[in-house]
Amino acid sequence: MSKTIIKTEVQSGPFLTLLTVLTSKTMRLVETKEDNEKAMTVRFSPTIAERLDSYAKAARMSRSLLIRMLLEGALDEMDEIIIKETERREEEDSLMSMQFEELEKARIEKANRAKAVLEKWQEK
Repeated sequence: MSKTIIKTEVQSGPFLTLLTVLTSKTMRLVETKEDNEKAMTVRFSPTIAERLDSYAKAARMSRSLLIRMLLEGALDEMDEIIIKETERREEEDSLMSMQFEELEKARIEKANRAKAVLEKWQEK
């Protein structure tokens, strides 16, 4: 007897949910229809289509649900990558700005010291 769960009941994320379903012999995932969904047409190579069919069959779910889960997972990962990369660049920019300010401060101090030395020489 298989247990049917609705996709929205699983909180572990698309990839872990898929892995859980694939490795369980008693769990089956079903898709729920949501308002305002949009249908899209996507072309896949025969190799990709066969792989999708194999995973969908093994997980006892529709190919549509599998593709949706994979895309959701990929988009979540892209979001994380973009956020981390943005934070890394902001930190790098901040460090570069600090380094530039320190270099500028050191240059000004050096110029002031040189000016003071020249003034002493001129007094002699």
